Amino acid sequence: MSSSISMQEIRAVQQKQQSTPIIGVASHLPTNDDEDQESGINELPAEIIIYIFDMLDTRSKMRVEAVCGRWKRIMVHYSWKTTTRFVASDILPHSNQKFLEEFKQAQVWMKKVGNLRMVRLLKKCAAHLQEVDLSGLASYTFFEHYWRIVLSRIPAGQLEYLDLSNIPMYYWDLQRVVERFADLKTVKLRNISSFYYCMEHFFAQCSLLETLDFGANILDTTSLQRLPPTLRSLNLSQCSEITGGVIEYNLNLVSTTCPKLECLELDLRNDESIVIGDGLHTALSNLKCLQKLVLRGKTTILDFGGLPHMPALKNLTKHQFYTLNDDLFRWIGECSQLETLHLLESYTWGKWYTGNGLLHLKNLRQLKCLGLVAKKLTDVCLMAIANSNPELQAKSKK
Repeated sequence: MSSSISMQEIRAVQQKQQSTPIIGVASHLPTNDDEDQESGINELPAEIIIYIFDMLDTRSKMRVEAVCGRWKRIMVHYSWKTTTRFVASDILPHSNQKFLEEFKQAQVWMKKVGNLRMVRLLKKCAAHLQEVDLSGLASYTFFEHYWRIVLSRIPAGQLEYLDLSNIPMYYWDLQRVVERFADLKTVKLRNISSFYYCMEHFFAQCSLLETLDFGANILDTTSLQRLPPTLRSLNLSQCSEITGGVIEYNLNLVSTTCPKLECLELDLRNDESIVIGDGLHTALSNLKCLQKLVLRGKTTILDFGGLPHMPALKNLTKHQFYTLNDDLFRWIGECSQLETLHLLESYTWGKWYTGNGLLHLKNLRQLKCLGLVAKKLTDVCLMAIANSNPELQAKSKK
């Protein structure tokens, strides 16, 4: 049997593949006579090997491609062509990048090997990509070649997921991306403060956007203008504002333009420039579909005028609040659809609430996951909450 695949054979397989599932044509892949096909995974039919390869991450696919000629042909003619998700950090030589020495080694490897390998890999699978995550390489490489491939090789309108967090780029790069992929549904743009002031032009073109992560950026009064009404999830964690009142302004703007919003995450801080007042109460009142709310920051429940009635809320997380009080627990107890609750008390030592306040949580009949860090949480309170919530599957106490 021939040791290489001819162009006629490739065309024949591709023509048959249009009318036959891949599992039915994979067995026709040629194999080398000098390759050992009698032991291990090579005893399996080619269609099974393809199925296994499709479940591997990018780094593993690159490794198996170098094992033998048969596996390389399977990767080139099938597995890479069915790859729809590209995560750049998968190709880094170190999975744990917390240590400085490994960080330096990864930079050297990317300069010598990784950049070229990344470009080649992107070319192999670009025609079918729907999700691209380049955020993991912000500290390792220069992205000029990647933009060229993303903008020219991936078919226009095909990309649905794009993560450019921490990426050094210019505003016109982002504009070219959104002009080619206006149908993006998920966009992550954390820490891109260099051009926060012109983001409304970007959002205006993303008419189908459903998920936006815009955390760790500087906000002004135009940052979140022209968001599409299709937006369902918004992350504003670790954001700061150029002047007072910008956060409140943007929240009220979002609550008006994005009535379908189901998930909201933001920081509330009164030890710096951000002080949330009645604006948060008004904004949350307008978000009738909100199901998940994550609030972090050093403030109190009184600083933002309490919370409105939110009958659709299913997931609530509150971290690093100065004050947990009985009014807060009473409000939480009225969220009848709540399934997940995480409360962290870091500074109050139980000064502003009582054990009776905690007992309001037993009114949550749909609760499935409970995490509490509270000084006055006793075994009696915890058992009362657990006994009133038969669906409770996980709980933690401190």
